[in-house]
Amino acid sequence: MWHPLEQCLYWLDIPMGKLFRFDPASGKHERVYEAGEAIGGFTVQADGSLLLFMARGAIKTWRAGQVTTIIAEIPEERHTRFNDVVADPAGRVYGGTMATADRPGRLYRVDLDGSLTVMLDAVGIPNGMDFTLDLTRMYFTDSASRAIYLFGWDDGALYRYTPSGEVDQRIEFPARKVSSVVFGGPDYRDLYVTTAGGDNKPVEGPGAGALFRLRPGIQGRPPFLSRIRL
Repeated sequence: MWHPLEQCLYWLDIPMGKLFRFDPASGKHERVYEAGEAIGGFTVQADGSLLLFMARGAIKTWRAGQVTTIIAEIPEERHTRFNDVVADPAGRVYGGTMATADRPGRLYRVDLDGSLTVMLDAVGIPNGMDFTLDLTRMYFTDSASRAIYLFGWDDGALYRYTPSGEVDQRIEFPARKVSSVVFGGPDYRDLYVTTAGGDNKPVEGPGAGALFRLRPGIQGRPPFLSRIRL
């Protein structure tokens, strides 16, 4: 995720619980936090801190090495984890947990006062949440059922779709699995792309487990900042 206040990119090694930061101005890349358990996603708070969504449904804040627990766990999510989150225009946060063998995943909303509301109760692998340009609708992807995107996870490419659902652009990568994308940079024309499978490069490709930066000629927009009162 692009941090608009710091002008830096943050990203995760989800299963290892590692948080990284890249400063494009200096070229400095560093690991800034290691949780010891999975971190599924995060948002940037209005005060610049990061709101981390983790294993067991835990929610914590991180800033300059200081970690504060907001929710130690959600009892129903004790055997799973958050997988993706997004802040909405009002500063609330939507976060999805993954399904287990015993029960489906859920989509939660964290309101400004920190309270939780279950929005969806039959989710496989929540992913790819964002909002339409007019901010009237929210995109939500269930990767397990491919409810929105119908192309293969291991296609090794990034696609741009028109609002009518047609493929407008395709960019290939030297890795089988493109895992996430985000716009950043001063003008939001830098596209940062991560790939998965870095622990098995012979199978997943030489660019697996990597971070790419490209200029596709498309301008993104700043991320919404969460405003959860802690």
